Amino acid sequence: MDQIAAAIGAFREATGEAYPVWLSALVPDYLPDDVLLVCPADEAGGDSLATRAQDPGLSVSYLYELSPSSYEARRSQIRQLGGIVPIVRCLHHVHVPLSAHLGDDVTEGEVTLSIGEGLRVYAGIPEWRTDPRAITRLYDDIRRGIAERDAVSLERHPFGVMKLLSLEQLAGIREAIGAADADDSYTAMGAYQKLAGAYYTHMNRRADAMDRYERARAALPSNAEVRFALGVLHGQAGDSERSVGAFEEGLRLQPDTVDISMTLAQHYARDGRQDDLNRVYALLRSHFRRESLGHNYALGTVAYLADDMQVSREAFERVLGLVPRGTPASSGMPRQAIRRLASIYERQGDRLGANVLLASLDAGMRQIGELAPEIRGVSASGRPVALEDYAGQVTVVTFWRSDNGASRAQLAYLESLRQLLDGGFLTFAVNVAPPDMREREALYATGSIPGPAVFDARDAARAYAVVTVPSAVLVDRAGVIRYRHIGHAPEDERDFERRVRELIADEPGGRRPNE
Repeated sequence: MDQIAAAIGAFREATGEAYPVWLSALVPDYLPDDVLLVCPADEAGGDSLATRAQDPGLSVSYLYELSPSSYEARRSQIRQLGGIVPIVRCLHHVHVPLSAHLGDDVTEGEVTLSIGEGLRVYAGIPEWRTDPRAITRLYDDIRRGIAERDAVSLERHPFGVMKLLSLEQLAGIREAIGAADADDSYTAMGAYQKLAGAYYTHMNRRADAMDRYERARAALPSNAEVRFALGVLHGQAGDSERSVGAFEEGLRLQPDTVDISMTLAQHYARDGRQDDLNRVYALLRSHFRRESLGHNYALGTVAYLADDMQVSREAFERVLGLVPRGTPASSGMPRQAIRRLASIYERQGDRLGANVLLASLDAGMRQIGELAPEIRGVSASGRPVALEDYAGQVTVVTFWRSDNGASRAQLAYLESLRQLLDGGFLTFAVNVAPPDMREREALYATGSIPGPAVFDARDAARAYAVVTVPSAVLVDRAGVIRYRHIGHAPEDERDFERRVRELIADEPGGRRPNE
């Protein structure tokens, strides 16, 4: 593995590229013999033990974490977590106790041999995010980098590293930052200010984090990571204009960052900036990697926003083909891809196909066409509330809790949509938080939900087969379930509005809302 690490280093120096497409691409220019790609412990003579990353060029024993299907996800982890992220791993030693490699007091667990982003070979446990040795090395390197003003070392530690540290280690970082801040020579040191920004971000001290990242921005004019961090922080603060500006600046510095392209496209679509949306769409397509899971997901999302339904459909279908075998359909990326595909199928006239797809995520789809189950509970003030009290109205029954960001976003969206459609439907908001959160939930509902907010409806979620929060169920004036929607994202809103408009207009005696 030392020779493979050296070969990747030679590849980087010769090509200017960070990673080869596959490890087999290192042979023969950077690795003289393909036998070096086969681990002596590999009895099969070339099995990575991971079906998602079998090298197509040669027999390779090592799991290459930057293979095309995993490239963008792993690269994103490297941007967030830095050198602790393995790029090559050997899984053929998991039967060997960790202590046999470390020779110290760490005596439990199994081992993988790995090559990190810094091209150093090390032994650690398979779940690298919780490897105590790797995290201790990370912590020690940060402390040393601050103490020695080692900008090159500090530059290697991106914004996500703090989430890996223990409370005791975070206290040590706070102590090191305090000592450095007393020395004026650190003020203009961009790498240090970036590291301090990462610490304050993790500690939820947003104003301090913004201040540090702004200092780093001035000192590091070519650092895209600083701009991306500022984009996130400004977005959390509700400053959309500055958030978009920071993301745009970062994307100019690092134009192949597809997750940022996707974030910007969502902003532009929400603000009606079609020309900017089309520009980002074109940029994304120019850097597109067809075999990358992350690239296909981003392309599908941005093409959907740009109304290029055929490209979006093909990209999301590739996502489902690239997802590792055995991944549940309900997990993050497959779930979103299925939802988008269902929307596209419907827009292309295949409502049956859309419902079949959605049924793989939501067992409650079978309730479409049936009478909505009754819901009984109490209001925030304790007054009895029942769904039947609002019979004869188009109703969105939504299942929510205030500590869920998507729930809050959906409730705000439903109210803005209700106003847009002149009050053409009712929001019936069923709270699903645990009873011990009742006081907080009631306080939130009183200030944020204008329609009926229902508590203590203990059997409602089961009756509606709700497993995801938020979930919205569209009920017509006759009390029949006509549509179900799980989760909430900005790009869902246009289709949801279309569904509501159709339902209001199609109802006998219904008035057609303003177009």
